[in-house]
Amino acid sequence: MAIAFDTFSSQTLGATTASPHTFSTQHTASGANRIIIVGASGDWASAGLLTGIDYGGVAMTKIVEGISWSGGNYLSIWYLIAPATGAQSIKFTWTGGDKRVSFVCASYTGAKQSGQPDASISNNQESGSSLTTTLTSVANNLKDKHIIRSSI
Repeated sequence: MAIAFDTFSSQTLGATTASPHTFSTQHTASGANRIIIVGASGDWASAGLLTGIDYGGVAMTKIVEGISWSGGNYLSIWYLIAPATGAQSIKFTWTGGDKRVSFVCASYTGAKQSGQPDASISNNQESGSSLTTTLTSVANNLKDKHIIRSSI
């Protein structure tokens, strides 16, 4: 089965006042052999302040975090294999001061249901107009490779 795009959602939340901070929204996944990837960015002062993302009440797994750029912003990427179908709540929780948070969520069908992520890498560049990073996957068959590219 080939990997296919299912659906996408995104949202931005301005600063909040309660601590720990939480933010919930909805995403609807469907199809067989599902995987959901969530990228969250915020103006946190350091890595580790985004303490969790739940999808339908199930904790997602962090792939990578701490990619900073000017102004102290961080990007955090999370995944969940075999998420529930239908409309589900995505809940973000973080600590520290009031922060603006943005997220993108994409769900896919036809994904491997174990051994995720196949590979991951992070890189940072504070100036310039391009950044090159090499990622070597473990799987040697294109249908088993899952590549996420994010630019915020």
